[in-house]
Amino acid sequence: MRPAVLVLLVFSAGCACDGGADSPDTGRPAPSAPAPPDAQQLVLREWLRAQAISDTHFAAPTLYVWLTQSEMDRVRAGESIATLPEPDAASLNESFPLEDCAVCDRLGEPSRAGRRRAWPSPWASRLSWPDADEARDHLARVELRAEALLIVYDERTTPPTFRASTERGVTAPWSEALSVPDLWAALLFVHARTLADGTEVLSREYVLVSPSMIASVTMGSSEIANELRTERLRLTRLARDAPDRAEPWTTRALETAWASLPETGAPLTQLYASVLTTGAGYPMTRGAIASLVALLDDRSDAFEWHTDVPSEPRPQFFQ
Repeated sequence: MRPAVLVLLVFSAGCACDGGADSPDTGRPAPSAPAPPDAQQLVLREWLRAQAISDTHFAAPTLYVWLTQSEMDRVRAGESIATLPEPDAASLNESFPLEDCAVCDRLGEPSRAGRRRAWPSPWASRLSWPDADEARDHLARVELRAEALLIVYDERTTPPTFRASTERGVTAPWSEALSVPDLWAALLFVHARTLADGTEVLSREYVLVSPSMIASVTMGSSEIANELRTERLRLTRLARDAPDRAEPWTTRALETAWASLPETGAPLTQLYASVLTTGAGYPMTRGAIASLVALLDDRSDAFEWHTDVPSEPRPQFFQ
């Protein structure tokens, strides 16, 4: 054999040894870069991120409300969905200071007497109200009016924090938003609540405060059916990556997830938590998600209501 060929063979053998799956020095597989997310997981990430709600990202032109049979009948008969009573509606009223609260004064006016809870995505509020006497398995889609304002009221700070936004996400200067309470459609109420077993949890709830700022209410539509079908499919896929058991959401973890719109590469658990109304009832486990998927159904006959009230003038910050 010619020397040049011998040298080439020896060199090739050495390369194969050094670059193989097992290292001759350690006997363990060589480290490899983590596999990138597959196409389905990327879809899940974008789906969750698009639904994320934070202290500064809370515009919501569409809200959803789960109703009991009797509540649905009342809406069909003409009652505003915003004024349907909540079993513990006093929790919102009792959180306001007794004096020196301009927001409280405005929310106490008769035209803003609504206290009905709502949320921008059906699945993330489906397990709420565990103590309700009657099952809430009818879904109503609520479209806010184009001139609607949303207000954040965070009672965890002293004094409470207030912010305002149009339903399309344009920040409204607080002094100006305070001067046009007739445009307030919903309040994002961020607070601590106590469950039936005494557990203290963080909670976020949209509260419909003004019947006149609701543009339409729909039940039993093909759009709602398609929305729920998409949610079931995505959650079923999400359950494949979820653990069998999970630690409860900590206050710190939820505050982190809720503080700002998650980055595109945020962990799946953080994206999941950023959508939730509360962390206590939504552990990210296979079993919990499977139970949620089984509940995602709309059992309403078709119903549609639109307001015939003229639009309100829009302040400059809507432009």
